[in-house]
Amino acid sequence: METLVKKSFEYRAFMLVLLTLIVGVALFLVSKMPSSLVPEIMLPKILVTVEYKDSNIKDVDTLIAQKLERAVMRAPGVRYVRAVVWQNSVRLVATFEADIDVNQAHHDTQRQVDGALHTLPPDCARPAVEINPSNYQSICEISVHGPVSRHLLLQAARSLQKDLERIRGVFSVDMWGFKREQAVIELDPLRMMRMGLSPTQVSSYLYHNNTQFSEAELPHETSAMILHPVGSMTTPEDVLKMPLKKDGNKVVHVSDCATLHMGFSPSRRAQFRCKGHDSVVLTVRKRFGVDALRMLRQVQWAIDDLNDEERCVPVTAELVREVGTPIKERMESLYNTLAMAVLLVIALVSLSLQPRSVLLVGLTIPTTFIVSLAILYAMGLTLNMVVVFGLIAAVGVLVDGAIIVNEHADALLARPGTSPLVAYKAAARRMIWPA
Repeated sequence: METLVKKSFEYRAFMLVLLTLIVGVALFLVSKMPSSLVPEIMLPKILVTVEYKDSNIKDVDTLIAQKLERAVMRAPGVRYVRAVVWQNSVRLVATFEADIDVNQAHHDTQRQVDGALHTLPPDCARPAVEINPSNYQSICEISVHGPVSRHLLLQAARSLQKDLERIRGVFSVDMWGFKREQAVIELDPLRMMRMGLSPTQVSSYLYHNNTQFSEAELPHETSAMILHPVGSMTTPEDVLKMPLKKDGNKVVHVSDCATLHMGFSPSRRAQFRCKGHDSVVLTVRKRFGVDALRMLRQVQWAIDDLNDEERCVPVTAELVREVGTPIKERMESLYNTLAMAVLLVIALVSLSLQPRSVLLVGLTIPTTFIVSLAILYAMGLTLNMVVVFGLIAAVGVLVDGAIIVNEHADALLARPGTSPLVAYKAAARRMIWPA
C-alpha cells in the first residue's frame, strides 16, 4: 500500500488523469444505475399445479399432492415445499435457497416432476411447472374501463397487454377481473331429430374429435394408421366445421344441428369496477436489475398510445397504482439528508482545519460516493433506500480518514522548510493503514 502511495506522488499527472477518467466512467455508470424502492432479494419460488377432475380432496392429497411433494423435495437447493389442495386440483410452491438461480430451480423442479409422472393417476392432467410471478417486483397496476361490453373491454385490455409485454425488462403482465371467454354450442332439437342424433351422441362425437394421442400410444409395427391432425381452433367457424358423423355420402357437421356464439364462463375471480364501469386490471412485473422509473415511463407511453387511438367505443386505461412516486419521494428525502450531512461535516471541518484541507475533504466525499455507486452497479445492485442510507452512515468513517491525513499533513507543514508535497506524501504514507 505504501508503494502505491509513493508511485502516486511520483506520477502525479498520470494519477490525476486516471482519477478524472475513473470519475467520468463512474458518472456514466451511475446515470444508468437502476432504481427501486427496496433491495431486490429473492428466494426463488416454483409453482407446480395439477388438475384432477371428478375427485375429492382426500384422493387429490393422497394420489397427487404427497407424491409430488416428495419428488420436488429431492431437487437440489429446496428449502421447503408447501401444498394447497382443493377438490379438483393441487398447487405446490417450492422455495429454494437465495443463491440458486431461478431458471436452474425451474429446470430441477421440472426434472423431478417428470420423474414422478409414472406414480400419478393416468387420468390426471400433466403437472404444470412455472416460475412464481411473486419472485418479481410488481411496479404498477393499470385499469382498463369504459361503458362498453365485456368483449370490447377484454379486447382493449389484451391489446394493451401485448404492447406492455414488448417492453424490455417486463417479466409478465397478469390480467385480473375478467371472465374467461368460451364458445357456447346450442343444439336445435328439431334439426337433431332430422339428423338422427341425440345430445349424448353429439357430446361423444365432440369429445372424440378433440382427443390427442401421444406417440407412445400409437401402434408402429402391428398395424398402419393414417392420421390427419386438425390442430388448434382459433375461430368459431372452426368449431362449426367439426364433423359429427357420416350419414351415407353426407358428412354431418356441427353447423347442421347447432348454433354457436361466444360467451363467458362462470368465474370465481374478483370483479373490478372503476369510475362506475366494469374494469380489467393489468399487473406489470419487472425483471431483476431493471430500472423501475424508466420502465414506468415506457408503460405510460403504451397507455397514452391506447388512449389516443381513434375508437368507436370509449375505452380508457389509467394507472391506479405505481411505485414511481414512492421511489421518488423517499429517494429525494434520502438525497436531502445525504446533502445535509455532507454540508454539516464540511462546515464543522472548516472550523478546525485550514481551507486547503477543507477543500480536499469536500472533494473526497462526492468522489468516493460516485465510485462506490459505480461498483455497486457493476455488481448488479440497484439504487434503493438501503444503499443511500448506507452512504449516509459511511460519511462519518469517510471524513474521519480524510481528517487524520490532513491533520498530520498540517502538523508537518508547521515545521520550517517543509513543502506541501513532502508533507502530504509523508502523511499519506504514515496514515494509510490507520485510515
